[in-house]
Amino acid sequence: MAGGVLLIVNCALDSSYGNRGVLQAMYGNRFDKLVFTVSATCPVDPHFPTIAQRDAPPARPLCICCNDELGEHGALRHSFHWRLLAADPIAADYDFVLFTEDDCVISPHWDADRVRRCGDDFDAVSPPLRPCRRDNLDWVWTQHPAGYPAFDAASERLNHRRLAAHWADYGKSSLPPTADPVMFYGFCDFFLATNRIWRGLMEDLGALRRVWHESAIPTALLHQTPRIGVSTGLPLWGSDRERSLSELMGLLDEHDFVHAIKLSRYCEAEILAAWAAI
Repeated sequence: MAGGVLLIVNCALDSSYGNRGVLQAMYGNRFDKLVFTVSATCPVDPHFPTIAQRDAPPARPLCICCNDELGEHGALRHSFHWRLLAADPIAADYDFVLFTEDDCVISPHWDADRVRRCGDDFDAVSPPLRPCRRDNLDWVWTQHPAGYPAFDAASERLNHRRLAAHWADYGKSSLPPTADPVMFYGFCDFFLATNRIWRGLMEDLGALRRVWHESAIPTALLHQTPRIGVSTGLPLWGSDRERSLSELMGLLDEHDFVHAIKLSRYCEAEILAAWAAI
């Protein structure tokens, strides 16, 4: 579809697919197509365009999140680049793909025209990317088996000289001297990619399938291009999330997205009223 914009909304948990109706009401008429991606275990509603993940991620290495709904599970159960690979046959037909998680709510200031305007200047848009030091103990995934151990196992499939050059253009700085390949990391529950880099991006994500998504996706984006715009999204953590729905939605007036807004806590009418008030 020439100039077409596909919005992919990933439902991280099977239960969050229950938000599909209100998400369709919020986003459905703003983009050329909206599809939901879900796990292989999620029953699919035929009234909503939905892509179920084809492959079940491995049960090891174990995740550290202690989610009651999932019980003991593999870390890659959360890695939604598996869902992107499942959506590739549809996404490849569009000039732009905008991805978001169901609880990473996009500002109503975003629509297909804005996505197309971004494509005039950038090959991708995402929250900030940064190099991930191997000795970074502040980020658990550097030491987790789905972090550097998995990255090192796949690193021969990446051009690390190109990655370093792209970082120099994107980050305006050089990587610190190191004999080992460097992966990148960043919040990636929201990002935009153009068709120009899509095929290479999917190949890289296939190679990095067993790497935690917050490194796999940033590294793959930067491997493809340095022309990455920085979004003004707002990830909230801990007590910063404990605000009223109207306060959370109000933040979308000045930010590309707000994470996390747990829509299942509210009724549809309440959500749509807060959305309309922006």
